[in-house]
Amino acid sequence: MPSLTRDEAVARADLLTVSLMEVELDLDRGAQTFGSVTRIHLTASGDGQTFIDVKPETLHRATIDGADLDVTSLREGRLPLAVTAGEHVVEVEATMAYSHDGEGLHRATDPADGEDYVFSHLFLDAAPAVFACIDQPDVKAPYAVCVKAPPEWQVIGNGSGTIADGGVWHLAQTKPLSTYFVALCAGPYVSVTDEHDGIRLGLWARRSLRQQLQEHAPEMLEVTRRSFDYFHSIFGIRYPFDDYDQVFVPEFNAGAMENPGCVVVRDAYLFRGAVGRDELLTRANTISHEMAHMWFGDLVSPQWWDDLWLNESFAEYMAHRCLVEATEYTEAWVDSTMSRKSWGYGAERSPSTHPVAGSPAPDAKSALANFDGISYAKGAAVIRQLIEFIGDDAFLEGIRDYLTEHSFGNGTLAGFLAAMSRASGHDLAAWSAAWLEASGVDTIAVDRAAGTVTRRAPADRPAQRPHALDIATYSGGVESSRTTLTLETDSAPVAGVDLTAPLVLPNAGDRTWATPLLDEQSLAALRTELPAMTDAQARAVIWVGLRDGAALGQVDPRLLVELAEAALVTETNDSIFSRAGMHLTNRVIRVLLPRGGAGRRPGPDDRGRRAGARHGRAGLLARAARCAARRPHDRRRRGGASCRGRTGVTCLSGSRAMPTSGGSSSGS
Repeated sequence: MPSLTRDEAVARADLLTVSLMEVELDLDRGAQTFGSVTRIHLTASGDGQTFIDVKPETLHRATIDGADLDVTSLREGRLPLAVTAGEHVVEVEATMAYSHDGEGLHRATDPADGEDYVFSHLFLDAAPAVFACIDQPDVKAPYAVCVKAPPEWQVIGNGSGTIADGGVWHLAQTKPLSTYFVALCAGPYVSVTDEHDGIRLGLWARRSLRQQLQEHAPEMLEVTRRSFDYFHSIFGIRYPFDDYDQVFVPEFNAGAMENPGCVVVRDAYLFRGAVGRDELLTRANTISHEMAHMWFGDLVSPQWWDDLWLNESFAEYMAHRCLVEATEYTEAWVDSTMSRKSWGYGAERSPSTHPVAGSPAPDAKSALANFDGISYAKGAAVIRQLIEFIGDDAFLEGIRDYLTEHSFGNGTLAGFLAAMSRASGHDLAAWSAAWLEASGVDTIAVDRAAGTVTRRAPADRPAQRPHALDIATYSGGVESSRTTLTLETDSAPVAGVDLTAPLVLPNAGDRTWATPLLDEQSLAALRTELPAMTDAQARAVIWVGLRDGAALGQVDPRLLVELAEAALVTETNDSIFSRAGMHLTNRVIRVLLPRGGAGRRPGPDDRGRRAGARHGRAGLLARAARCAARRPHDRRRRGGASCRGRTGVTCLSGSRAMPTSGGSSSGS
């Protein structure tokens, strides 16, 4: 089926506005299909030809103001529609098919008890497989939904539900929503409920996971409550929707989806056994990330898919900020370095790299090509640089301005920059051109002899990016000096740091988006310095920097094997241990090292630290296993030894799961 083009979307939005969507679904027809009746209340700005989006199993009838439309004219999900200026009601009745790919209205059978569960996932263009609509993000409307379901089922949606005679559920009419945010979950779900600050909270799961839901509910509800309080305190706008349900569903093809009032989450997050703290942190981050979307994405939605970064970069940044400032997961930025930024750096190194904002999206599906670690992790890092540039107070004032001006509407890059400029008094055009509208990752290095710090952009992607960063030095694992600076030129003098220290670390606090290149003396010192360092953020910067250096051919990968034996055995941070370990076993040993063994020792002209590993891959993997076995037991783990094999999942606004594993980014 054709993907909606931007030109088509602009023309249709100019012609039509929708004031109300009435949707009636009948889920009591068996396991294969369901009934769908839609009434679209719209206004046409003039006479014109357009189309309704609908992808039925069978299209039974369609009318405009009671007059029949030719249902045989339906082609590739588009029903032609002629309108005259004024108000109209279009009604469409169809039989729809349940999906089994995680999109549209998905129906799954629980193998534990044979019960069926239904959930919707309408990103990016799956809404017409559930109900007829004008399927584009800038045509927002309130939704009044009613659902007929089997008597033993619960129905959860964007609005709170009540059940009437005949097993028909009526969901409260919503605020204006983009089509892809309409949510429906139905089945014999069980729940744990609470209330906080006047908001009803619900956690839902399939019946066979009742025990896991009850076990994990206290912590998940605590993260939910703290996230609400934090976002209320900084956004200046209260949660703008109805109840707040989080529904853990089977067979979800993403990590989570931020439907207003009805967040859908894959139920792998209801851990069945032992779990490490990094996995609990990842789940907490997902909870907070999805809530941030209630403002960034739901209250203010992108006008077109090329501004999807306005959803994801902000939710990525805000979730980590919230966890650090409002929850027990104060190490969230360390996890961001290890799991998120490493993913983004891998995407940045690939031939498909692209700017955070402004990449062409001539049609809806083409936008998915830019839905990656750059949209999430680099975007969040760039927001941190924006805050360094204009100040946190101005940033928050700009956020409140932006959200207020565009509430229940749509936002663009231009609108966002205008709000930030008003709040800060800065012209952000040059800053945006360097950070948001240009691709590439710079390298940052310190020249001890010259006493300078240098910045180098990729030769094929030149840019003049100002970097607010810090440089720290270490001796015996103890920080001996630190300085902060803004690097606005390709080279600048460094003052206030001990350049004679064994280890000099650019970007030690991971404040910017760049690859730190260590000098030879620092590389040589890592075997003794890294195991002794108490600063987890600096350790994470080292591991990710070495990973990038190996990918760029500037660090001998055998050094990572030696450092794993020296430092991972004493590593206390779960995110560092798991991500560095996965990268070591999945990438360094299996891909970067020679198949017959680690090969010769590097000679004097080799770049990077000399490393003496001479074992084959099997031997190196065995050494990695022994390294993990020697690590002291972490009492923070729940349920005994940590489940290390899990890759992990994370939130996304769509149908592509994004990895949190340190070993799965492209090109790493």
